[in-house]
Amino acid sequence: MPVSPSDAAPMLVAVEAKRLQRDHRGIGRYVRAMLPLLASSRPGLRLAVVAQGRRDIARLAEWLAQHPVLHDRAEVRHLGELRRSKADVYWYPWNVSIPAPRTGAVVVTMHDVAPVARPDPRWLSWRKNLRWRLRFAATARRAAGSPRRWRSWRLHPRSVAGP
Repeated sequence: MPVSPSDAAPMLVAVEAKRLQRDHRGIGRYVRAMLPLLASSRPGLRLAVVAQGRRDIARLAEWLAQHPVLHDRAEVRHLGELRRSKADVYWYPWNVSIPAPRTGAVVVTMHDVAPVARPDPRWLSWRKNLRWRLRFAATARRAAGSPRRWRSWRLHPRSVAGP
């Protein structure tokens, strides 16, 4: 018999949001829209919104306290606590999963794979291209779990236009 969301055990989702206070377009807007939807999707769900810097933490805590859905469902934590957190799920909405948690499921939203699908063609940009490829590959491995278990998992940039 399937378990209804109201009967489900409480769940803690840690959200890496260190760029949220500075990103007012694009991914920042997406995350600000998703947090209330995520919190209201399941009665026992709690959010640990992770930020960096005293000023960002204070502003984010103020925003959460004033939000009608999030004020009692979310709390702000410092980025340094992320690796020690006992969250059930870690959500990284900004393409890369840095810093990586030691345990728990990792969910990564990769919005922009252009640095991998369309690397900078200038020959002096090889370091930048390599850095992005390594970051995306490490993020994909963390999100997929053990590479031995998920050998068939690949990054398919289907949304990228052809030549």
